[in-house]
Amino acid sequence: MSAPAGRPGGRPVDFGRRALVVMAKAPREGHSKTRLSGALPAGEVVRLSQCMLLDTLDLARSLDGVHVAVMCPSEDVAALAGMISGAEVVGQDGAGLAEALTSVFRRFRGAGFSRIVAIDADSPHLPASAIEQAFAGLARSDLVVGPTDDGGYYLVGASAPHPGLFDGGLGTSSALDALRANARSRGLSLALGRVWYDVDVPADLQRLAADLRAAPSRAPRTAALLAAWQGTEGGHSGAVGSAPSGSRWLWAAAAVICAALVAVGVLDPGQGTRRFFLLLSVASLAYLFAMAKLARGAHPGRRALAALALLAFAWRVPLVLAPTHPHDDVSRYVWDARAVRAGLNPYAVAPGDPAASGVRTPECWPVNNPDVPSPYPPGAQLFFLLATVPQESALAIKVALLACEALLALAVWRWLLAIGAGPGWVLVYLWNPLVAFEVARSGHVDALGALLVVLAALAR
Repeated sequence: MSAPAGRPGGRPVDFGRRALVVMAKAPREGHSKTRLSGALPAGEVVRLSQCMLLDTLDLARSLDGVHVAVMCPSEDVAALAGMISGAEVVGQDGAGLAEALTSVFRRFRGAGFSRIVAIDADSPHLPASAIEQAFAGLARSDLVVGPTDDGGYYLVGASAPHPGLFDGGLGTSSALDALRANARSRGLSLALGRVWYDVDVPADLQRLAADLRAAPSRAPRTAALLAAWQGTEGGHSGAVGSAPSGSRWLWAAAAVICAALVAVGVLDPGQGTRRFFLLLSVASLAYLFAMAKLARGAHPGRRALAALALLAFAWRVPLVLAPTHPHDDVSRYVWDARAVRAGLNPYAVAPGDPAASGVRTPECWPVNNPDVPSPYPPGAQLFFLLATVPQESALAIKVALLACEALLALAVWRWLLAIGAGPGWVLVYLWNPLVAFEVARSGHVDALGALLVVLAALAR
């Protein structure tokens, strides 16, 4: 494996200059997205190509410190220059995609750019982080490639031109294998980026439509066009698929989970009883059914997802309002907060100590393990203290934990969007019946811990 290339003639490379080049053709009938022509009228294929190209350019412009350009057949330069703004349009040397890619790295390396990434215009919903990772990878490897799950690639980056590198396999399921073989024969190191998909055939278009129904902001023009097709009777809904019927089953599952958990909160059957296990089992089966639907692509739209997330907090309300029991940890949290306010050290004084008799109230006595000092770390103690400022009660702490869950759900939702995953996966947490019971009913501080772990991971 060689060191990263990009030092022709021994010249040092300034890795600060970055170019992102979109490979495109002018959208016109019979010229672009030809493998969709059997599923869509020619004029609609052109509209789709325009939307995808413009959304891809918006994605490219969203990156900081990147020169954005379009590489196209020389005969398309005038048409594309009149269609887009804010990006350089460059005609390729020669004909075909292999020559176009070779032109990218020769032209832009010659213009002084040290990290050059080329992407297709068929993945407008690609997370920007995938492109940033590709630029970063060029500091360690000669080539960075973003593979597609059909054996091709949607992205390739290099710091120097390599004539003949892209010969063979382009446009086929062996394109990636051919590129890797060509890189090996030249002694070039190659790093693979995130696996993604581009839109070549009708099945890809249906997959894109499903993803954009869940997160239209990732490619707004394309999402709007596909939604318009879907909403036209006798139009092109067959090409993009209908709104997944599985989303209706999500609402049915939500109704079952809600009924079961509301019953747990209102009836308070007591942990370990037959009725308790029956209600939690019903909720858990509905939850598993909903997760199976999500795994099959039944992700709700943005408004529906917001409503389903709010429903998860609605069924937590009766759990929060249910009376606490002496064995619940939340009573111990209240005692710790009162002890700190009274000037006692919760790590030295146990609730059962005579010195703590003045701290005891019905809200925090009796507690579990009264002869054991507090096991909770200082961060948790601070949380208990702040949560009980409005009222020294288990209810105040449980309400604060619900706020932690809301922030956690928001952080996970933002992370799912950033990595290009379906935002509906946030329901994996919000709908889990055991999580809802342990946080809202029992008031466990684990919700705070989960929030801090997620925030720490996002801050990396």
